[in-house]
Amino acid sequence: MYRRLFYIFPDKESVLQVISELRQIKIPSSQMHIIAKPGSDMSDLPEATSWQKEDLHSKVETYAWNLNLVLFSIMLIVFIYALSFEATAWALIAGLIMIACVFAGYQYIHIPSLSLNEFKAAFQHGEILLMVDLPKNQLKKVDDYIHQHHAEAVEGGVSWTSEYSKM
Repeated sequence: MYRRLFYIFPDKESVLQVISELRQIKIPSSQMHIIAKPGSDMSDLPEATSWQKEDLHSKVETYAWNLNLVLFSIMLIVFIYALSFEATAWALIAGLIMIACVFAGYQYIHIPSLSLNEFKAAFQHGEILLMVDLPKNQLKKVDDYIHQHHAEAVEGGVSWTSEYSKM
């Protein structure tokens, strides 16, 4: 699983410079994505795909979380009915599924997450969002580099992503 770093930049020139420098430290262009206000001139920049702009990860997370809650609720009802009718096997199965739901929920809250809705105000002000997809072992190097060399960069957070989200 990759992590996605988010940075807000005030103008296109700043982003072009950062992208050029990231390429020099061996971060491929395919791992960098730009989102800006609709109608902005983003030529020469690695524009985000329509899937990335639609914030698919947030939608998947929301659906998965809701599905987990619904499944847990159904299994709780099954568990209560199974206990009242002394159906031990059904109660055990429902209990195990509820434990799996709790474990999945625990894992969910420990995955870094960020929604693009948090950047709407920046887009309205003409600022540009740079997203950089990296394996965990490169996060600190890139984050430190950007902070040391680009005071104008505003850190927007970290989220999860996959290698396949670059399509």
